[in-house]
Amino acid sequence: MSLTPEHAAYVKHVATHKPSKEEQKAAKAREIPRLGKDSLPLSPFLLKSALFSAVSHGPRVLYPTFVELAAYPGYKVEFRGEELRQDDRMVLLSLIKARADARAKEPTVTAIDVSFTFVPRTFCVKYLGWPDSGESTKKLEACLTRLQGASVRLYGERFGTHLYSFVSDAVMSPGEWRVWLSPLLATMFSRPVTYLKHSIVAGAFGLDSWIYGYVAADRCVDDDGISREHLRKLCGLTGYSQKEFNRRLKLALEKLQALGVITGFKSSGDRLDNYKASIVDPEVLI
Repeated sequence: MSLTPEHAAYVKHVATHKPSKEEQKAAKAREIPRLGKDSLPLSPFLLKSALFSAVSHGPRVLYPTFVELAAYPGYKVEFRGEELRQDDRMVLLSLIKARADARAKEPTVTAIDVSFTFVPRTFCVKYLGWPDSGESTKKLEACLTRLQGASVRLYGERFGTHLYSFVSDAVMSPGEWRVWLSPLLATMFSRPVTYLKHSIVAGAFGLDSWIYGYVAADRCVDDDGISREHLRKLCGLTGYSQKEFNRRLKLALEKLQALGVITGFKSSGDRLDNYKASIVDPEVLI
């Protein structure tokens, strides 16, 4: 079938059009970087907050209107939606990684919000380390639903206000799913970003997972350390007594020390100091 003159003119325009500087800048702002095999990226400001809580069991809280969550000094995080936990964070990180992997197969498609497809059970095994089962697929669907319905306001003196929605849309067809990530996620890569090791995150849960993200993001620890009471609020484990939280925190830090993430830690009164080893190799491909 031959093209109409109007269609032929449009095709010629697309083929010969040179993007303006403004168009190039807009495209760059939506670009997802190439990532190393073991790298999972996220904003350190989100890692150092109660957004993805360390709670690992029990019913989730639903916030129909924006509420302020505990956050690192100098930042403010507000959230609306069903409570997000470490499994949701793992799914978000893995979606970003899967989108970067899709870019590797199609180098010309660089925007983070371009849709990509995957087989859910394969995704669960490859990216999440979950069993190949229908139960894992149901869990993944629940996480995607929460991420799609979540709204996050992040305030910072240096970058203003950002409103995140994480997953814009998702189509869960039998056998294959299609996901669109929020274009605003790409703005994280224009500022300092924390790269977590997939090999560590995939094997961690609850507080173990949260404290790893916190330590990875908090690269410059104050000489005075940090209050363990503040850490309890930051990770969302306010249902624990301070004594029980301190016990669990000690166990989690000992695991990080065994993995070589930190060289050691000590506490004095309510203060906790941690000493980092070579914490994360970004493995970003230039």
